[in-house]
Amino acid sequence: PNPNPNPRPNPNANPIANPNPPRDGHLSRIPAAGGKKNAKNSVPRNAATGKKVTASSEESNKGNLAKHAVDGDPTTRWCAANSAPGSWLQVDLGQAQDIQNVRLIWEKANGAYMYRIEGSLDAKNWKLLVDQSQNKDVRQVTPHKVEANNTRYFKITYLGSKPAYWGSLWEFEAHTGSLPELPRKVIK
Repeated sequence: PNPNPNPRPNPNANPIANPNPPRDGHLSRIPAAGGKKNAKNSVPRNAATGKKVTASSEESNKGNLAKHAVDGDPTTRWCAANSAPGSWLQVDLGQAQDIQNVRLIWEKANGAYMYRIEGSLDAKNWKLLVDQSQNKDVRQVTPHKVEANNTRYFKITYLGSKPAYWGSLWEFEAHTGSLPELPRKVIK
């Protein structure tokens, strides 16, 4: 007789036990909405994914928290608590990195967002990386090539939009290499 009627399965006993294992480097490792892993609905993993983030304010009564701007899930977002220009989001990558590309996914597809992106090693001395303070282009997804060598912190400052929206991002990405394509379902 078996002394343990409910033995734990041995994961090494049957290599075919999981017919769909996650593949290293693929989006299937990023949880999408509801905790389900779905590459079609996820933002590519990058240096900012899951990192510490702070903001000038949050729309907490609706759950639009700062942490959602770097969670890899394009169905969650950060939103400032009001429409005042000057709202900001700051991301700490945890260590200095050489970032070559950043991308913002704004909440609204029909807005011309005005903003600045700055980078810093110490969160005290900031270098202007992107100046879109006079932007008139209507774009929800805004990629930028940057020279952000030895950068640990990024700060996105919302300066306004036309029409007048609040500072609100579905996602902020920071990449050490080239900018990967977004899955089709991420782009609305």
